[in-house]
Amino acid sequence: MGPAMNSTDEYLRNNAVIAFSIVPSALGIPQLLPFLKPVLEAVGNDVTDENENEDVRIGTALALASLAEASAPHGIESFESVFMPLLEGVIGSCRGKVLAAFLMAFGSLVPLMDVAYANYFAREEMGVLVRKFDSPDEQEK
Repeated sequence: MGPAMNSTDEYLRNNAVIAFSIVPSALGIPQLLPFLKPVLEAVGNDVTDENENEDVRIGTALALASLAEASAPHGIESFESVFMPLLEGVIGSCRGKVLAAFLMAFGSLVPLMDVAYANYFAREEMGVLVRKFDSPDEQEK
C-alpha cells in the first residue's frame, strides 16, 4: 500500500488512507505493532506537506488517530516519525478542519505516552483548544 500513498491519483491515495485506518481494528494489537512503523513512514509525508490537498491531510490525520486508538496502550515508538509534525501542526500552522483532525490525531497519541509526557502534551493541546474557543471566529470554535 506504500506506493498507493505516493500516487498522483487522489482516489487511490484516499483509499489507501482508509485501508490504513481499517487494518488496525482487524489485526489486533500484537499483530499491529510491527505494521505501524512502515505505515507511518509511508503516510508521514502527507502530514507535513503544505502543498498537499487539505482532504488528504485530514484523512491522514484521521488514519493516524485510528491507528493510535487501535494500538493503545502500546506503540508510541511507532509514531515517532509523525509525532513532531502533528505537534507543530497543532501548535502553529494548521487551521480549521485540518487543525481539528490534527488535534484528534495528537489527542489519540497522548494515552500511549508515559504519564509525565502525557501530562505535558495534554496541557499543550488544551492550551490550543482554549485559545480556539476564545476566538471570535465561529468556524475556529
